[in-house]
Amino acid sequence: MSNPFDPNSGRNESGAVGNNPADSGSSRLPSYEYEAGLNSQSAAEQPYGQQPYGQQPYGQQPYGQQPGGNFGYDNSSYAATQTTPAPGTFDAMDSISQAWKIFAERPGAWLLSALAYGVAFGLSFLVAYVIFFAYMIANTDEVTGEFTGDFSPAIIVGMVLLLLVGMVAMILWELVSYREAVYAVGGKKVTFKDFFTFKRCGIMFVVSLAVGLLSVLGVIALIIGAVVVSFLLMFAMTAAVPEGQTVGGAISSSFEVVKNNIVPSLVLFLLLAVINGIGGATYVGIIFTYPLTFLAMSHAYLTAKGLPVQRRS
Repeated sequence: MSNPFDPNSGRNESGAVGNNPADSGSSRLPSYEYEAGLNSQSAAEQPYGQQPYGQQPYGQQPYGQQPGGNFGYDNSSYAATQTTPAPGTFDAMDSISQAWKIFAERPGAWLLSALAYGVAFGLSFLVAYVIFFAYMIANTDEVTGEFTGDFSPAIIVGMVLLLLVGMVAMILWELVSYREAVYAVGGKKVTFKDFFTFKRCGIMFVVSLAVGLLSVLGVIALIIGAVVVSFLLMFAMTAAVPEGQTVGGAISSSFEVVKNNIVPSLVLFLLLAVINGIGGATYVGIIFTYPLTFLAMSHAYLTAKGLPVQRRS
């Protein structure tokens, strides 16, 4: 696919960007585990020609690893050239460009998973509304038009459960998509089934609740406060993905990245707001714009934190 967001079209740049915070002195989040069990891969299981973990030549670090952890995905299809840009900043347009390229690698996985969760959401709400209106019609006097019945507890409980199923489906889609976006930016090639595993979703859900609560407090304090909170904590969900991260750590990490990158963060925040506004106006467009948002946020955050990023060319 062509990339309408690429500010450097025609540039011949590829390979892995392994931002190593150990080299730069910046803070380091705990390493990720992209696939269960891969951290325990023994030297005998390593592909031919690759050094086993812990036995790399002096001064070299395998792509996708930080001290103490293994990312666990196969990067053999990417160029092996590694560079180490200074952590602490990012380019908003480059993050959107990279997000588009990553999305274009596996559009089916992103789109089909969004449709699957969307169908679960739509069907649960549709059935709840059908039950509601059918009960209303069946218990409405044909002459006076007055409702003559009473909603039984079973009807109420059933509709509430159906609505909850729909809400849970959409919440899970957002959480899983954020997680897979971080993994994809690191180099993993996501698959459809990856969107139906729920590792790290618990802590991410708590982070989303905390951000929501802080946004509500911002509204109470001042209407614009909610926007400010959303801006300062724009990377909180992405920051919650790494293993061992805490709720407070994710929130403070997002604040740190935004504080140190006010201009690029604001540019990214506004651009993604416009992109999602366009997607929301067309309804179906959000299955394209939301994944792009998750990927762009993940790329910007990981780059700013000096964490490994697999650059696409």
